[in-house]
Amino acid sequence: MTITTEPKEQRLERYKAEKNKIRLHCLELSKFIEQREHNWQHIDLKYNQNVNDFILNGYDIRYIIDSEKGYIGSKFLTVCGSKTIWINTLYKEVKGYYKQHEVIFYYDVDNLGLDAALKNKFINSYNFNL
Repeated sequence: MTITTEPKEQRLERYKAEKNKIRLHCLELSKFIEQREHNWQHIDLKYNQNVNDFILNGYDIRYIIDSEKGYIGSKFLTVCGSKTIWINTLYKEVKGYYKQHEVIFYYDVDNLGLDAALKNKFINSYNFNL
């Protein structure tokens, strides 16, 4: 039985390409949240501009609450696998991971309404009176 591995140069080139892809993906997601417009040149997934469709395509939501069970933000997992991307609405950041590489892009304004939609989902899910 013979095991073949790809040459080190090819692995390095593939790693650089994937690292660049996660950086572009996070940048485009941060722009999408700010501008509600998308130009998915570097993203395999296609999102509708409807925030509820965007949330339905997500994988996980982690709510950030205070000591009185009041909503203050969310961490939303939008891409997972070898590449992982979390959107943190409290810090207004899009954070992507690929292997040991991490990229962070910030957005100024949530024109998509992502935080409001996640807050509404939190209130409806847990019946808290905020």
